[in-house]
Amino acid sequence: MKESKLKRQSTLLVARGAVFCAMYVALTYAFMPLAYGAFQIRPSEGLTLLPLLYPEAVPALWIGCMLGNVGSPTGAWDVTIGGAITLVAALLTRLCHRIKPRALGVVIGGLPPVLLNAFGLPLLWHLLGAEVLYWPNVGSIALSQAVFVYAVGVPLVLLCDRLCRKGVGAFLPVSKLPRAQKAVEPICEAQTEVAPSCDGQEEHREARGEQNIGD
Repeated sequence: MKESKLKRQSTLLVARGAVFCAMYVALTYAFMPLAYGAFQIRPSEGLTLLPLLYPEAVPALWIGCMLGNVGSPTGAWDVTIGGAITLVAALLTRLCHRIKPRALGVVIGGLPPVLLNAFGLPLLWHLLGAEVLYWPNVGSIALSQAVFVYAVGVPLVLLCDRLCRKGVGAFLPVSKLPRAQKAVEPICEAQTEVAPSCDGQEEHREARGEQNIGD
């Protein structure tokens, strides 16, 4: 039973992570080449709030960002460094999932992807020798990130949370999956406890029969 439960959980984690990854890549490529640059049209950044609900979103966003940055003008640098920034931001967002109230956790959880990209990407461009002004680019990246992280991410997280509360299986975190198998175990144990009492009745009947024969 434990093995089947673990297998079911692993399957859900992998499948849901693959969906998150594919969504990030698709939303990024859908807005090429505007998904790259000082002011990025990148709705895929709205997915960066998903680690608040699902830990599997952390590696999914990392892989999705690297695949999505393949088309970036800075090439391999944006794939590796941009992917690393997304990974760190996703981990920090995940740490905010216990903050109460939930609204405050969402606000704080959106800060890592906004701030890390805003300060990290212009620094990468500067180190690569691009003739860009650092602070104006920090401001433009922060603005574009904030728009999509909160305008897209907050409704998405609220929708997933609502479906989770309704018990829709595809949106349930692994920790909240139904445990129907465990509920069956006490019944089995109760049945096994009844068996000795039946054996005892049979032995008692046999003893009374032998006593009657002796009389």
